[in-house]
Amino acid sequence: MRNAAKYNLVFNELFMLRHYGLYDIYEKYVEELQHRADFKTPDMQVLIKLSDAYCMWVKGEPMQKAAQITENVDTLIPQTDSRIGLEALRLHVSLLKCLQEGKLVEGMERGYGALQAVHHLPPGYLKGFIFSFAAYLFSLLIANETEPKARDILRQKGIEYCKLGIDSTALETSTQHLSVTCDNLKSTCFLYLAMLHLDATFTVQTASRGRRVFVENLTAAGEALVAAAQSNPAPFTRARILLLTSDFNFRQWQEFSDRKYHKEALQNAREAKKFAKRFRFLSEIQHAKERIAFLEEQFPLCGG
Repeated sequence: MRNAAKYNLVFNELFMLRHYGLYDIYEKYVEELQHRADFKTPDMQVLIKLSDAYCMWVKGEPMQKAAQITENVDTLIPQTDSRIGLEALRLHVSLLKCLQEGKLVEGMERGYGALQAVHHLPPGYLKGFIFSFAAYLFSLLIANETEPKARDILRQKGIEYCKLGIDSTALETSTQHLSVTCDNLKSTCFLYLAMLHLDATFTVQTASRGRRVFVENLTAAGEALVAAAQSNPAPFTRARILLLTSDFNFRQWQEFSDRKYHKEALQNAREAKKFAKRFRFLSEIQHAKERIAFLEEQFPLCGG
């Protein structure tokens, strides 16, 4: 790709600003880029539009607006030097919109399309990113699956994609990606691995929370959460780690009937809410509130 170094630097800067909740600086940076002649190439225009859509997702804003921003991306992608990668990201943005609207089946179709798009790409960040979200989709399927054997099959498939995501990311050759996006992606893969073992999603799933999570899965989830926290996650991912740590301790309370785990789960959820407010991650604030309400309802059951 022509000007790959410049493209990667912009990619990382946009990532940093949105995943660190620096939305005002993000908007000024994008405005500055739009006024520079060397950033009016199709590659840069598509990158900025897709990044704007991701920014809305991180903030927790409705993805319908993101769809409007990216509506002409289809016509620009064929003119770019990185058609396959940008098409995969476009499908991923479409997937996020489907999930926000509760259209899981349609979202799976978009996810499969993204996987097909990156199939022939060399290992690296982008391929790992798409693999990681495939794992996330399997965690959503598990939450909606009532048959235990089917859940086990879905879980194993999701775990495979987590490992593929980690392995692919480790082979990224661009040093401009390594210190920022790759570290966070590795953390995200471990986070999704924990979700798969906990039968958890970011939204509170009352039905799946009634299922038993066995000790071996709890152990694996705990190890994955430690690895996620140690992999230099961006604040957006760190907020999600706090949410899943709350779920982990809730599951420990279910399994071991020790009230200390319930207290820790509630404390984790409150920490997640405080942390998400600091960075204005609206969806994560809502997810934390849901956990706090759920855990406070459970409080009499734990002897509180």
